[in-house]
Amino acid sequence: MMNNIGKLERETQNRVIKLFQKELGYEYLGNWEERDNNSNMA
Repeated sequence: MMNNIGKLERETQNRVIKLFQKELGYEYLGNWEERDNNSNMA
């Protein structure tokens, strides 16, 4: 279950995704949160 902060963060991420798609023409490749070998950039 997502807490309130997690929910607000997800809503913000969704707004940023829409900006990149609609305004900047980027293609959204999906949510990689649960993808194998997903890690922070070093």
